[in-house]
Amino acid sequence: RKGETLPPGHRALRTEQEERDYQAVVSRMDVIFGSDKTKVIVLPDILEMDDLSKEYTRSLLPYKSRGWCYFELAIARHFGRVCGDVPRKLRSLDPSIWLDMALSGKLVFSDPADLPQVVKVFKRTHYARKVEDLVRAMEEGRCESVKEGVQMALTALNGKVRLRVLQALGQIDCSGFLPSLVILMEDSDSGVRAEAITVLSRLGVEKTGQEEGIIQHFTDGHYAVRCAALEAIGTLGAKAERHRDAIAACLSDTSWTVRETAMATLSKLDTGLPMHSTSIAESLSSNVPSTRVAALGTLFQMKKAAGEHADRVFQVAKLDLYGFVRDAAILTLRSMGRDDLAREAMEIPDEEETPQPR
Repeated sequence: RKGETLPPGHRALRTEQEERDYQAVVSRMDVIFGSDKTKVIVLPDILEMDDLSKEYTRSLLPYKSRGWCYFELAIARHFGRVCGDVPRKLRSLDPSIWLDMALSGKLVFSDPADLPQVVKVFKRTHYARKVEDLVRAMEEGRCESVKEGVQMALTALNGKVRLRVLQALGQIDCSGFLPSLVILMEDSDSGVRAEAITVLSRLGVEKTGQEEGIIQHFTDGHYAVRCAALEAIGTLGAKAERHRDAIAACLSDTSWTVRETAMATLSKLDTGLPMHSTSIAESLSSNVPSTRVAALGTLFQMKKAAGEHADRVFQVAKLDLYGFVRDAAILTLRSMGRDDLAREAMEIPDEEETPQPR
């Protein structure tokens, strides 16, 4: 009824449950009109309204002045979801100016109470379009002036936008965005989850109070997130000792990258390596050369304490297909104090057996 609210008791008024359902839908309207499963057809005019019940009044408000219509068109155009050509008279409706028009009162909603919620939803797309401006502002030390935009861009539908903003936040003091970072650890995009954990670690794992939350990601479904979590806990140094068993469990991860990261993290603990040297030595049988080298490097740090694995290291030094792996194994044998095995692996005779020149 031309922007007027419905009278009390009208049958079209929503119940409390319907209102909750409605608000839930409104909060995701940009998802509906921005989805790659959605095709939008723009019909700016409905000419046949003869069957309209007499209890309703036909609105003569132009399409371009209707808040919901323009919102839906702006989102659909931004994501390229409009089928066919946009009608000529609507081509001038730029998605980027919707927010200014809404806030200045140039757009009308059937229920004026919808405006704040729709504005909030639209900002998610509005600031996603301005992501490079936001990043530039952060790089120039103007983060506080664009804080709202940064927070909204962190909720953008496009994972690449969320990741771009996170990467920029990682280069500055972003403690003011801690609540958003915590939420993004559970993001649907694995790259975003990993980056959120990395940014939190730069702020200080203990300082953020997210130590346990990060530990939970040791079992994340994506290897990059598991690696990021291990590296983050590794920043605790010796204090990560309290998580030694959880870190050691990652030595048997299906991903060689995670196993390597787990070894690197254990190496930062006072007792991590000696207590789990057997699990580390198991990685000498990995079919990934870099994992074998990582295991050798970890055993190298243990020196003579890893001596019980000298025979396995000798087999690598003698038989591995890759020269750089064999070289690493020989250095590891020497660090264990097993020069005899290192010389044998290189097929160098003992000094007393070396023929003396006549």
